[in-house]
Amino acid sequence: MNNLNQSNKKKGLLKNFLSILNSNLSATKISFAIAIGIFLGILPGTGPMAGIFLSYIFGLNYLIVLSGIILTNTWLSIIFLFLAIKIGAYLFSLDWNNLYQDWIMIIKNFSLSNLFKFSFYKIILPIICGYVIISLIAALISYFIVFFITYIYRLYRYGIKSRAKFSRQ
Repeated sequence: MNNLNQSNKKKGLLKNFLSILNSNLSATKISFAIAIGIFLGILPGTGPMAGIFLSYIFGLNYLIVLSGIILTNTWLSIIFLFLAIKIGAYLFSLDWNNLYQDWIMIIKNFSLSNLFKFSFYKIILPIICGYVIISLIAALISYFIVFFITYIYRLYRYGIKSRAKFSRQ
């Protein structure tokens, strides 16, 4: 029974992905929406509300943006924490071991009063910058991958003569 459930979930995900590929949106809009979602999904502190807001600002399909956020939920942010610390330390010319130890101390001794201390920002700013760099790289990579998949799928599905399907807005 469990295998049947997993099989149905996989078919449902594939069906949803194919419905996105078959939509009247251009490959650029689909790719941009997924990239925005992945960017917001990796960046800590952002989520569905930011995704809906940015999809409205950029005129994107909010369900596609939300699917990108869900694809890279908060757990991926935890996985990227160590890399964000290393990148942030490099950008700010800090020792990453010291930055990591300071971060651990902030987490262990967290209080709202610490948010207003200047030393807190000297620790958190490099980490946030590291996350922004990681999110931008992941968003750019996902943009090109989704654009390529969408383009190839539509080329295969509709043929070379039907170029209008590639450029619909």
